[in-house]
Amino acid sequence: GKRKDLARQRNRRAVAALSIALAQDPVAMSYVYKGTSTAYPDGLASTIMKSLEEKYAPDKRTGKTDMTMELMAEKMKIGEDPAQLFRKYREIENRYRTLNIKIDDAELIAILTKAVPKE
Repeated sequence: GKRKDLARQRNRRAVAALSIALAQDPVAMSYVYKGTSTAYPDGLASTIMKSLEEKYAPDKRTGKTDMTMELMAEKMKIGEDPAQLFRKYREIENRYRTLNIKIDDAELIAILTKAVPKE
């Protein structure tokens, strides 16, 4: 009936929005393709979102460790502008902020000193 038609229309809009948002990232876009089925050839938005959240959303239980590992993986190259490293750090911290996970300044300074190249 009318409710199903409206639900299908909302789903198509949601899948279209996800497709546009993820178009520049082939890995993320693959989740849109995986969300398709015979019943939903364009994809089911709820399935796509669940898959994306499982892949990209931080986990509350291991969040602090995961964030620390991500921060430690960032390294600054010789001659690189330090602002780039700080930008990467901010991006990582912001991703975990939704879980109210923070790293204190002393920990961040310790990680930062290991990221700077020894000339």
